Amino acid sequence: MYAPQTDAIAPAGTLRQVLTVAWPIMVSMLAHTLMGLVDTLMVSGVDETAVAAVGLANAVGMVPFCAGYGLLNGVRVLVAQSTGAGDPTAARRAVSQGARIAVAVGVLGLGVIPFASPIFSALGLHGAGLRYAMEWYWIRSLGTPFHFLSIAVLAGFDGRGQTTVSMRVNAAASLLNIGLCSVLVPGRFGIRELGVAGADFQDRGLAAEI
Repeated sequence: MYAPQTDAIAPAGTLRQVLTVAWPIMVSMLAHTLMGLVDTLMVSGVDETAVAAVGLANAVGMVPFCAGYGLLNGVRVLVAQSTGAGDPTAARRAVSQGARIAVAVGVLGLGVIPFASPIFSALGLHGAGLRYAMEWYWIRSLGTPFHFLSIAVLAGFDGRGQTTVSMRVNAAASLLNIGLCSVLVPGRFGIRELGVAGADFQDRGLAAEI
């Protein structure tokens, strides 16, 4: 599944080695953060209620997401250990198991959907705000299994020290996000306006990581 490590890395323990592995992770995180910033900027064009609703819905959605993300971080650790031990078979097995966990946790997360509306209502969302929040949460939840799957696969590359793979994927996704968001949210080029759904629909599509 993975090509042999080709990145030029200095002897273990040096500052150069740390920076060689770490800078792509930094860029990857910045690209991912940029996606959220662009989504918020585009949703602000809908109305203020939409921004507030999506912000609250995102906070609620982060609970199951962080649970799944925490589990999948184990893939990165196991792959790193297996790679260091010179056991690529074990590394591949860790990614395979991570993929299974990703899909299972993502599907289980769909069970939260029926409780989303009461939770949002208890947090003070009603009317248009509740509609925006549910619209966003539905799409986010349906795409979560694919998002988790991409995290598991990319964790395999990160565990091998091939952090530039995640960087390239997230950077490409961020650029594509800007283009799609600017079209789907306001509705352009003959495509009807999707509003809040447009900001999250393309985001979840990108979760399959191009």
